[in-house]
Amino acid sequence: VLNGASMFSYTLGKFLIVVYRFLVLTNISTSSDVWSSSTTTILICCQLVIPFLAHLYFAFAPVYFANGRFTGFDNSSGPIYRGTVGVFYAVFSFLGIALNIAAYMKLRKLVLNAYKQQRMFFAYTITCSATHLLFAFHHIVWAYSFFTNDKDFLNTVRYGVRPYVYDITTFLDPIMLVLLSKQVRVAFSKYNLVRSTGIASSSVRY
Repeated sequence: VLNGASMFSYTLGKFLIVVYRFLVLTNISTSSDVWSSSTTTILICCQLVIPFLAHLYFAFAPVYFANGRFTGFDNSSGPIYRGTVGVFYAVFSFLGIALNIAAYMKLRKLVLNAYKQQRMFFAYTITCSATHLLFAFHHIVWAYSFFTNDKDFLNTVRYGVRPYVYDITTFLDPIMLVLLSKQVRVAFSKYNLVRSTGIASSSVRY
């Protein structure tokens, strides 16, 4: 339940980032630091409460156990879960791509300074949409593999391909953010400098 809820909340958070970048490009004078209490409440609800409620069913879904270890959902719950996740990610991806195309059209109309500032955010959001489209396709294939009754195919999708798809979806976005954003790199540098200074001070003290 917690794993699924966190996955949905993670994706909803990314979608809200995509929507917000589009709104900023719609009104370039909008400050990125203005968040009202009502907006914050909606974000918390979308990212935590709704995904958790959506996953309560799977706390009681029948599962397979072998030698006391969890081996996966049964052939009814497995397709439902993987299909639901696949559709969810597909909707996110297609909406995200549509918003990114609209954002790109607005991005082209900006003056040079604003264009350079917003270009990095656009690259980040389009990467989010692309990686999650890959994730959606993987889960839809995973759901289909339950119906084939082909254990080798199911194991390939579950154990052979999954680690690569999950890693790309999870880590490519932050890597892109670090590579493209000077502000993020500076923040990391300051953190490492403060941390190194603190460690050095402790060493001298003792």
